Amino acid sequence: MKTVPMDTFDNIVNLRILYLDWNDLQVIPDRTFSQLTRLHTLSLAGNSLTEIDSEKLYNLDELETLYLDHNRFTSIEQNWLGDNLLKLKNLYLGYNEIDYIHPAGIRELRNLVHLSLEQNLISDFSVGLFDTNNDIQTLVLSHNLLTKIEQGMLRSLWNLEYLHLDNNLIREIPFNTFREVSQLLRLFLHNNQIESLVRGSFDQLRVLQDLDLSNNSIPALADYGFEYLKGLYTLNLQNNNLQSLTSSRIFDGLQKVKKMVFSNNDLMSVSGDPFEDLSATLESVDLSFNPLSCDCNLEWLRGFDVLVRLDETVCSRPEVLENYLAVCFPASVCVPNTQESNKTIDTCRVNPMSTPRTPGGATTTSSTPSTTSASPSPTTTTTESAPTTTSSTKKTTPTTTQVCYDHPRID
Repeated sequence: MKTVPMDTFDNIVNLRILYLDWNDLQVIPDRTFSQLTRLHTLSLAGNSLTEIDSEKLYNLDELETLYLDHNRFTSIEQNWLGDNLLKLKNLYLGYNEIDYIHPAGIRELRNLVHLSLEQNLISDFSVGLFDTNNDIQTLVLSHNLLTKIEQGMLRSLWNLEYLHLDNNLIREIPFNTFREVSQLLRLFLHNNQIESLVRGSFDQLRVLQDLDLSNNSIPALADYGFEYLKGLYTLNLQNNNLQSLTSSRIFDGLQKVKKMVFSNNDLMSVSGDPFEDLSATLESVDLSFNPLSCDCNLEWLRGFDVLVRLDETVCSRPEVLENYLAVCFPASVCVPNTQESNKTIDTCRVNPMSTPRTPGGATTTSSTPSTTSASPSPTTTTTESAPTTTSSTKKTTPTTTQVCYDHPRID
């Protein structure tokens, strides 16, 4: 069906919901729906429409929800829907080819609560575009071509609670970017190209609950970078380029955080200091699939009972501890990483009685000598002729890499 005959809806004055989606409609004649004065939901999604205007939606004064997604619209022109849709709350324009929105394109839609513009070709917005749309609570801009968040782009969105900026080309989050949207609850910035976060990037977001920064290129976290996120519950930073978490001030200000995800980064050095002040609320921390360096600086993991995905959280270095479970490796006794002490370390390897697994799922052949142990003991007895090293081994040099070995075997 390419079009809708003019008299199709005559004398159906009580119709409230109308779905005309996925019909390959190309044209909607003017005033097609003029008799449907009580209509509150209209779906024209999944057609081949290239234009829509106030005449085509004439007399729909009660309309609250309009689906125009999955069509072929290329722009939103000035006052394109007219001024008769005063009750429109939900507008869906995703999966089109929109690359331009006139500064006054949605000015008359003053009661909008939900606006979806995902999967378009939008690269920027005019400052002040939302100046008359103060009631918007959900704004979906995912899968567009945005490279930055202009100062003033979010101006007047005082009631915004859900902001989707994921799957764009955004490279940075400047200072005070979100100061106009202080009521945000969930912020999605994953799958962008963000290379840095500065102190003040998230200022004013005191009630934000969920922040997703996964799948970016962030190499480091600034001290006090999250200091104003007093209400944050979930922080997701997986699949970035983080190399260390050592500063005690990185997460200063987080008072309610429960879940933190750092998997699939480049983390080598992680200290317990950043998490120390979060213990009252923290329920889950994911450090899996990182090239962890297991020296005694990682000893705090032993008592860190909120760590998840333990089987994927393994040592990458030193070589003698490759694929050992990081959570059980650190101990209160540290010995030099010498040829003698290496022979005593045979605890906490992933699947120690078989071929160990690497974080990527591949297998490697272990050259670690097998040991005889009737019960878990800090001191491991070897069958080699070399001297047995015990927990009292004296350090030979203060610069030697240290390892810990007194945790029971994990089978």
